[in-house]
Amino acid sequence: IEAAAATWQVKYSTKRDALACLSKIMKGAAKAGLVPVNPCLGVELGRQEEGDPMWRALSRSEVGRLLALLPEFGVYRRFIVALLFTGMRIGELAAVTVADCDLESGHIRVSKTASPGRRGEIVVGPTKNGKTRLVPIAAQLRPVIEAACAGKSPDDRAFPGPKAGFITSKNL
Repeated sequence: IEAAAATWQVKYSTKRDALACLSKIMKGAAKAGLVPVNPCLGVELGRQEEGDPMWRALSRSEVGRLLALLPEFGVYRRFIVALLFTGMRIGELAAVTVADCDLESGHIRVSKTASPGRRGEIVVGPTKNGKTRLVPIAAQLRPVIEAACAGKSPDDRAFPGPKAGFITSKNL
């Protein structure tokens, strides 16, 4: 299995996920007596390669072109600007409440994410890794956060869609 995985031309995470799936299957096969042991136990996938984070970042000119395409005001522009200045995932920003935006300390608390449920409804739950983190509010983002939170109660979402719904990758 290690030799085969070494030849795969895919990301490390894809190898890890494939090994986990195969391991579950082989665990069942071992339990049923079809194989003597799970051959996936102890398999080493090698070291995870560090990717260059810059390949995912937009250049200044790309940011300028993106902002030029957006309406000058409104919920979608606020949402995109907040994504650009925080690096948050779409679901994380969609789940941010006014209480999560601490303008005094200059941080946004990221502890939950909004994602599609089994029936297509939006479900708010823990972040991808289940951990809470603080994202700094850049000076350029501060007026956007202030506008997003203005006149709302602490439990209101800071970045709702135009009809108070969730902004998702499907309607952005």
